Amino acid sequence: MKKRKRPQEWKRKDKDNCECCDLEKLFCLNNEDNEKKDVNIKVYPSLTNAILHEAVTLRRYFHRHPELSYKEKNTAEFIVKELNTYVETHKSLCSVLGERTIETQLMGNIDGTHGIVFDLVFGEGKTLMFRADMDALPIHETTNAEYASVNEGVSHACGHDAHMAILLTVAKVLLRDRKLRHHLQGKVRLIFQPAEEGGAGAKRMIAGKCLEHVDMVFGLHVWNFQTVGTIGVCEGAITANSDRFEIVVTGKGGHGSQPQATVDPIVVGAQVVTALQTIVSRSVDPFAPAVVSIGTFHSGDAANVIAGSAVMKGTVRTKDERTKEIIIKRMEEICTGIATATGATIDFKYRHGYPATKSTRSGALLVRRAASKVLSSGDIRLPYKSLAGEDMSYYLNEKPGAFFFVGSCSPENLKSPVPHHRSDFNIDERALSVGTSIFLHIIANSLTNSGDDEEKKEEEEEDFGGAAAV
Repeated sequence: MKKRKRPQEWKRKDKDNCECCDLEKLFCLNNEDNEKKDVNIKVYPSLTNAILHEAVTLRRYFHRHPELSYKEKNTAEFIVKELNTYVETHKSLCSVLGERTIETQLMGNIDGTHGIVFDLVFGEGKTLMFRADMDALPIHETTNAEYASVNEGVSHACGHDAHMAILLTVAKVLLRDRKLRHHLQGKVRLIFQPAEEGGAGAKRMIAGKCLEHVDMVFGLHVWNFQTVGTIGVCEGAITANSDRFEIVVTGKGGHGSQPQATVDPIVVGAQVVTALQTIVSRSVDPFAPAVVSIGTFHSGDAANVIAGSAVMKGTVRTKDERTKEIIIKRMEEICTGIATATGATIDFKYRHGYPATKSTRSGALLVRRAASKVLSSGDIRLPYKSLAGEDMSYYLNEKPGAFFFVGSCSPENLKSPVPHHRSDFNIDERALSVGTSIFLHIIANSLTNSGDDEEKKEEEEEDFGGAAAV
């Protein structure tokens, strides 16, 4: 009998002709000379070298063409074009094989933004939603990478380029992997969200009804404070309440040589700054994470003039509402007390920002279960402790699910990792294979007939814990 040829897509290339990406041949699974030995990642079975190469190519395209919050027009158009191409390829293949196609629906301009919702329907069952954010930052890039930003003063310095590449790759695999899709029952919803960087794009997506009929929500963030080949996941808060405040001190200006005739707002403001720093150390439970930071302090224009006012702005980060309430109350008391003592007027304004992002137990366990098929148990860890803000919180306030960190720092750089929001930020692109594989395993584990029973058993038996992130 003549052997049937394997489709070209699944062939392993000859070692001497391996067409892998140029960055250290990241995913050259069949090239022992170039394969990195410092990370142990077992990628999802249908994530071939070719598909992983395409994921890197996608990430680098996004990295090269960043767009700011609510201005992600070209990014969204590119994503829509890619998704349409995947669907057409899927239909063509099904036509050749005489198979039924997956029902898909693509919706753009969600709530008047560049947001995108892409549904893949595999039959009756639960709906799982996966989210990627699209926006970049107003930071001039200094990586000197070949794929560095071509948009002056704008860069993907937080990793959202990787998130989009991961989600597009998930869509590609779901449409190509015949074995997987034949076993799934339910719906997968992939959303590409605008304006995570301070614009609360998640709220706009929710207003556009992206959560309708959704059962669980999942998201991830590449994380340069964890090694590639590890993840950070926990039950409860993984990011913080991210709030801001403004304090305006109004005094009485005058000549610098006659301070007795003035109420110096700089002196008053300095007292406020010093007093605010006692809140975390003296009013907050030592075991409750909290930060009160002054970011700006502006007053005066001349060396010999005592200004009439001073303006301070800062941020408060907490992980629980009780601590947040204590901090706000103490800030109000400090401002009132110092104003009374100095004769100044102090106006305190507090702006509530993103709430803490909290994973439910069921969602976190699903992530851990999926990750156990990709990473060793010691590489599934508690998250690196952070008080960063994240608008994924709005989805998880409405639906059960999980948000987790995917390590993206090369092991050799971990002692001095490049932090997010810095001009030379970049990632170890092997993180793409980890994030994509975990999302695919969550789908495979959750949308099959046996998924529900196994999840319930895990929730009953598993003790949620893990190693500390390093």
